[in-house]
Amino acid sequence: MNDYYTEDFADICSCSRERHILIDIMRAWGDHGLPDDFDDTGVRPAFNRSSGYVFLVNEERQVCMLRDGKLESFYSSPVQGKEGFFSELADEYFGMHPDDQEWLHNIADSIGQTIPNTQKEES
Repeated sequence: MNDYYTEDFADICSCSRERHILIDIMRAWGDHGLPDDFDDTGVRPAFNRSSGYVFLVNEERQVCMLRDGKLESFYSSPVQGKEGFFSELADEYFGMHPDDQEWLHNIADSIGQTIPNTQKEES
């Protein structure tokens, strides 16, 4: 494990800011559930000291974060490593590697969303 990533509750909760974010994450999970495309196997909190993000991670290494009072999947593209929520990545679509574009289309299909101003090429 590296110095910037931790799943240790003592590390996550050592600062009031992160502790309150984790409480809000747990409240959102209780009120609204996990994102539909986030597997509930082995869910645990995590903290990235470098970014300051507190989030949930699972056995599949999927990530979800608090956004507007609900948990939303947070993605990392496989080729360029672009990170963000679906809507943020959709805004970056035209700057993405073609393999990352296809990856984003697959996510869009799985969550019932579209990428604005694009048409998926038919294979």
